[in-house]
Amino acid sequence: MKVLLVKRRGLERDNVVRALKNYKQIEIVAVVDDEKEFFKFLNEKNPEIILLEPHSVEDKIISIIERARDENARVKIIVTDVGFEKAVILNLLKRGVYGFCPKKSDVADFVSTIRVVSKDGVCINPGVLDYILRNVVINESSQICEFNFNLSMREIEILKLVANGHSNEKISNILVISLYTVKNHVSSIIKKLSVKDRTQAALFAVKNGLL
Repeated sequence: MKVLLVKRRGLERDNVVRALKNYKQIEIVAVVDDEKEFFKFLNEKNPEIILLEPHSVEDKIISIIERARDENARVKIIVTDVGFEKAVILNLLKRGVYGFCPKKSDVADFVSTIRVVSKDGVCINPGVLDYILRNVVINESSQICEFNFNLSMREIEILKLVANGHSNEKISNILVISLYTVKNHVSSIIKKLSVKDRTQAALFAVKNGLL
């Protein structure tokens, strides 16, 4: 896996690079710390994964990610600093970020995230995931997007509740349907979205504007 690391100079960066090089399946193609170098090596080295430590405010981060995706649609971006407001995290998800890791994460966490993302998965540190699921408030009056992956109205309704962190039992009580019915709907949603579990279904839905 060809990785482009965007991180400030310093001992911490040196340690991350040294540790990642111990993994044979990971090739660090370049290490940069400014926007100009980033886009130069994005085009020259054609990385599969970008580990991006943002250096600026929301609008700059989003514009950099949008440009990166425009110039290389296949590249997958992992943000290695999550000190953002929830609106920023959602914006990043919608613009093609595949993973989030705190910058103080162990190298094993970085490697695990890289592996998942390289296989088209979405990987989010448990602390960040908990933050998203606890704080993302789905507007009940939101319009359902036209491209809804063949989800039924009931499945979309249940997916909204899943994305808001409700258990199957809670959903059963809210919608006044049996627990068995809820489980069947959740299984159908997971299958239609081609994800592994309810957590990935919720993240996929938020990322792709289904809710």
